[in-house]
Amino acid sequence: DHIRDLFSKLPLAKQRGYDKGRFSFNAAGGRCERCQGNGRLKIEMHFLPDAWVPCPACGGKRFNRETLEVTWKGRSIADVLELSVSDAAVLFRAIPKLRAILVVLEDLGLGYLKLGQAANTLSGGEAQRLKLAVELAKPQAPHTLYLFDEPTTNIDGFLDTALPPGTPVSTARVGDRLVTLPGPRHPIESWASVDSVATVDGIAQLPGRRPADLLIAGCDPLIGVLAELASSSQHQIITTHASTGQAIAALAAGRVHAIVVHARAGELPKPTVEVLRWRLANWQVGLAAAGSAPSVQRLVDQQAVVVQRDSGASSQQALDRALEAVGGTHLPGPVGSGHLDIAQLLSHGVGAAGVVMEPAALVFDLNFTALEEHRVELWLAAEWLGLPAVTALLNTLNSQALLAQTQLLPGYDIEPLGQTITTN
Repeated sequence: DHIRDLFSKLPLAKQRGYDKGRFSFNAAGGRCERCQGNGRLKIEMHFLPDAWVPCPACGGKRFNRETLEVTWKGRSIADVLELSVSDAAVLFRAIPKLRAILVVLEDLGLGYLKLGQAANTLSGGEAQRLKLAVELAKPQAPHTLYLFDEPTTNIDGFLDTALPPGTPVSTARVGDRLVTLPGPRHPIESWASVDSVATVDGIAQLPGRRPADLLIAGCDPLIGVLAELASSSQHQIITTHASTGQAIAALAAGRVHAIVVHARAGELPKPTVEVLRWRLANWQVGLAAAGSAPSVQRLVDQQAVVVQRDSGASSQQALDRALEAVGGTHLPGPVGSGHLDIAQLLSHGVGAAGVVMEPAALVFDLNFTALEEHRVELWLAAEWLGLPAVTALLNTLNSQALLAQTQLLPGYDIEPLGQTITTN
């Protein structure tokens, strides 16, 4: 409300008679009516999961052109809502009402949330801390005492996604947090691999099941092989898919013990927490297609549908650089959830091409055009080094069993497998 109120008091807004409701993407008038303020349009895929693409009318900004013309310090309402809490606290440091609540949100560990993030995408732990922040930001009487009757253990979704009651989930204990991961898409596969069910009040553990001891996130399917070999009756290691950007954010937020990331040599971002690093492999990122090997220039000329990744994915950034090199800026197409998912979509005839790692293209017998070579690394948050499950993981990383299995996978350069990376 404070941000919408700020925009409604700007000179251009007053001149046009805009009230603060104009700057809500939930109300008609200021929002984009093509996507109803969602910023995305759903494409029904029939036998495959629905895909979401950026709204062509607003470019994903959720507001119409007239609303976006109103700016504060050069930023539209859409730009401001894309800011993280931490960035917004700096931008609004001179506005006491806004700064007060933003600083409290930062103090409660929610500095990574975006201002425009929908409430139904918050995890249970985040929603709880958000309510607490609203209360703490209010003017307080002297000697105020708060009594809490909520559980002391945070229950967080890995990707900040709220789960409907009855959803089968896998869980992992990360410090004092219980992190939840949705089960496989197809219910027939779910019950064998999950340990809990989401309820209205939180999580209900299935009889005889327990949370995993170690959680690794990343987009290289090799982590599944590593986790399976390292797991035993004494410690369970599970993995979840995430792009490099999503994985780094999860590590910074304390939702995961370790991550697998990839980028061009020397271009991985600096970790925001203390980590230990190991090399896993090298592989090519590029474009795959069921037909002839795709050309970036041809795809741009034809404005062909290309199955892509989220903006935080290193493979998507490789495609963006290739598009920029030929003068293109954007290609239409759905966003896939990972390398194998996109390769499978292409094999079923979805899209003219897709951005994937070469091993995924080879597994699905697709033609492949390389864009960049990426190095793949394992990052472990240093605070978890003493866990027994971590010891098992690192022993497996240098084992002959992992080497033998990895040698069978096409498209991998595994010469650096298990090498420790020394950082200054």
